[in-house]
Amino acid sequence: MSDFLLDLRYALRTLRTNPGFTAVAVLTLALGLGATTAIYTVVDRVLLRSLPYPAADRLVRIWHWNEHSVVPRENIAYQTFQELDAGLGAIDAAAAVSPYWDFTVSAPEPERVGGYWVSASFFPLTGASASVGRVFGPAEDTPGGESIVVLSHDYWQRRFGGDSSIVGRAVTIGDGPATVIGVLEAGFRYGNPVDLWAPLAQNPLVPRGRQVRWVDILARLAPGRTVAEARTEFAAFARRLAQAYPAEAGGLGGDVAGLYEATVGDVRPALWTLLGGVAFVLLIACANIGNLLLARATARHTEVGVRSALGAGAGRLVRQFLTESLVLATLGGLLGLALAAWLLALFRAVGPANLPRLAEVGLDGRILAVSALVTLGAGILFGLAPALGAVRGNPQAWLKEGGRSLAGSGRRLRNALVVAEVALALVLLAGAGLLIRSFARLMDVDPGFRADHVLTLQIALPGTYDPAARLPLYRRLNSELEAIPGVEAAGITTRLPLTSQLSTKLDIRDHPVPNGQQPGVEFRRAGGRYFEAMGIPIVRGRPFDERDTPEAPGALIVSRSLAERLWPGEDPVGKQVRFWFAGITADVPWLDVVGVAGDVKHFGLDAGAPDIVYAAASQGPPGSPQLAIRTAGDPAAIAAAVRDRIRAIDPNIVQFDVRTMTSRVGESVAARRFNMLLLGLFGALALTLAAVGIYGVIGYAVRRRTHELGIRMALGADRREVLRLVVSDGMRLAGAGLGLGLIAALVLTRLMRRLLFEVSPTDPLALGLVSLTLAAVALLATYVPARRAARVHPMEALRHE
Repeated sequence: MSDFLLDLRYALRTLRTNPGFTAVAVLTLALGLGATTAIYTVVDRVLLRSLPYPAADRLVRIWHWNEHSVVPRENIAYQTFQELDAGLGAIDAAAAVSPYWDFTVSAPEPERVGGYWVSASFFPLTGASASVGRVFGPAEDTPGGESIVVLSHDYWQRRFGGDSSIVGRAVTIGDGPATVIGVLEAGFRYGNPVDLWAPLAQNPLVPRGRQVRWVDILARLAPGRTVAEARTEFAAFARRLAQAYPAEAGGLGGDVAGLYEATVGDVRPALWTLLGGVAFVLLIACANIGNLLLARATARHTEVGVRSALGAGAGRLVRQFLTESLVLATLGGLLGLALAAWLLALFRAVGPANLPRLAEVGLDGRILAVSALVTLGAGILFGLAPALGAVRGNPQAWLKEGGRSLAGSGRRLRNALVVAEVALALVLLAGAGLLIRSFARLMDVDPGFRADHVLTLQIALPGTYDPAARLPLYRRLNSELEAIPGVEAAGITTRLPLTSQLSTKLDIRDHPVPNGQQPGVEFRRAGGRYFEAMGIPIVRGRPFDERDTPEAPGALIVSRSLAERLWPGEDPVGKQVRFWFAGITADVPWLDVVGVAGDVKHFGLDAGAPDIVYAAASQGPPGSPQLAIRTAGDPAAIAAAVRDRIRAIDPNIVQFDVRTMTSRVGESVAARRFNMLLLGLFGALALTLAAVGIYGVIGYAVRRRTHELGIRMALGADRREVLRLVVSDGMRLAGAGLGLGLIAALVLTRLMRRLLFEVSPTDPLALGLVSLTLAAVALLATYVPARRAARVHPMEALRHE
C-alpha cells in the first residue's frame, strides 16, 4: 500500500507539472467516457432492463393483421376481446386498453386530460394498485354502470393537491359526473403518460359492433407456452372469426408479439448503432491518449534509466506508468459523469417521443459501476503500451545516449494507433453520411399536403353540445377564424395527417364482392375549407360545401389511389359506396362520391399513402375535431388570436395541442433526426480526434527528425522536397486508415439498413464524400507540421539534438 501511495503522489505531481498535457488528456477522455456513459444509460434502461410488470417476460401484445393496409397491425373489436379467453389456450389472462382517449375535466375550469379506457383485468395483469382508495373490478366494468375513474398519482397531486378526500367525490368529466374511486401508486406507467383510467365497458364505442376495432390487447402467456404458439392459435382464431363474421372480420389475420419486443423493437437498431458509434469515439480517444503517453514515455527514457539504475524493477516501473494512466482515466471519468448527467437531461428534454421509457433514464448504481469498469478498462488500454515500452528497452543505453538515438522508439505502435483512429473515424463518418443522405431523401418526399403556414389545434366540446348543436357551432367557428387578419382558410377534420389511424371497409355498388373481401380504407371527416387549408388538392369533382347538409345524400371524397384502384379508367365522381363505421345493418345508405383528393402520407413520410375516404363533417359533426388554419404569414403569430376567438364563442370549449403543421412534420421525423444528429456529432468528434492524432504523430516525428532533415537540406534538398517527404509520411498513415476503414464501413453499414430511407448501405456518394473529407482533414493535419519542418534553417537543424 505504501508503494501505491508513493506511485499515486508521484503520478499526481508529474501530471501537475504538465498541465497542458493533463488538460488535453482529461478533456479527451471526458468526451469519450461521458458520451459513452450517456448512450449506454439509455440502452440499459430501454433495451437491457425488463419491463416493470409482473412476469414481464410472459406479457404479449395481440393485433389483427391486415396485409392490405399501409399499417398492417390493426386494433381489435371489443367483442373479439370478450371471446379471447375461450379461444386461446396459450393465454391465461388478457386485458383490453383503448389506444388513447381525450377527456375534458370541467371544474374548476375546463381542462383537457389524457386517459385510457381499460378492462378491469388490466390492473392485476400489470401489477397496478391504488395508493389511495381502490381500482375498479369486473363487476364495475360493465356497460351502463356507474361512471367511475381512477386518477394517476401525478394528476392527483397536480390537480387536487394530493387531497385524499377526493376519493368518493364526483368530478365532471366530459358529458357528466364520474366518481373518483382511487389513485394509482406513484411511478406506475403504461404507454403514454396519462391522467386517469376509466372502465372500458363504459366507452361509447362498445355498442358499435365488431366492425369498429379500437382496443389494444395485452395478455399473459400461460406457463410453458411460447409467443409462436400464441401467434398460431390467434391466427386460427382470426380465421374462425372471419368465417363467422365475414363482413366485419373478413380478410383479417392475427399477430402476437412479446410486450418487450413490441415496446422496443422499432428503436433497438438505432440504439445499438449509437452505442457502437460512441464506443468507436471512446476507442479513438484512447488511441489518442495512448499516442500522447507513448510520446511522453519516449521523452522520459532517461528518467526510466535512472530509476532502473537505482534498483527499480520492471514490475515497479510498469505499475508507476499504469498508475499515471489510471489517474488520468479517473479524472476523465469523473468529468465524463458530469457530462453524461447533462447529456441525459438533454435527451429527456429533446429526445424523440417514440423512444420508450426515456423519462426513466438516469444515472444509478448499476450505471456508475459500469462506468467505473469502462474507465478502468480505458485507463489500462491506453496506459499499457507506454508502460510495457518503458521496460522493454535498454536502460543503460538510454543513460548513455541521453535520448539522442530514440527517434524510432515506439514509432510503429504510434503509427498503428493513428491508422486505427482514421479507420474508426471513417466508419463513423460513413454511418453519419448515410443517415444524412437518408434524412435528406426523406425530407424531399411529397407528403401530399403543404405544411408551411398552417396552424393546427384540437378542441373538445362540453357535453351541452349534442350532434345537432355542433354544426352551427362549427360554421360560426370557421367564419370567425377566417375573419382573423392573415387567415386564408380554416377547416376541421377528425384526424390530421401524421396522427392516428381509423380503418373501415367499403362496399362498391357497381362492383359487389363477397362479404369479408371489401377493400379496407382509412376514414376521416372533413369540414369547412379543410382541403384548402391543408393544401390537399381536389383533383376531380368538388370539395365539401353548403350543399352537403344533414338532409342531403351522404357525400364522400376519396383519395386518388383509391379511386384508381376501385374504378380504373372510369370517372369516380358519381359512383356510390357505403361503409360500416357504425356497424352493418340492412339499411346502411349508399353515399355519393363527389370528389377525388390527392394522396396523403398519413402515417409518416417514410410510409406509403393509404387509401382514404373523407366524409362531410356537416353530415356527422365530430365532438373533438382538429382544426387546420392556413395563414399568409407566420402561423404561430395568430395562435393567441385563435384562442381568443374560440373563447369568445364559448369559454367552455377546451383547446389543446396547439402546434404548427411544420412542427408536426418535424415530430414525425424526430427519431431519424435524433439518430442523424447524434451519429453526426460522434463522427465530427472522431474526425477531430483523428486529425489531432495525425498532427501529434507527424509533429512528434518532425521534432525527432529535425537533425536528419537538416542534413538533407545541407546536402541539397530544398524546402519543397522536405515538405513532400513529411506530408507523404502522414498521408501514408491516413491512406492505410482510409483503406481499412472503407472495408470495415462496407461491412458494418449493412447493419444500419433498417435506419435508412431510399439509400443503400453502400451508397457510393456518401462513402466517397466522407472518404474525401477525412483525406482532406488528414492532409491539413499533416501539412501544418510539414510546413514548419520545411521552414527550419539547415544550420539550426544541424545544431539541434
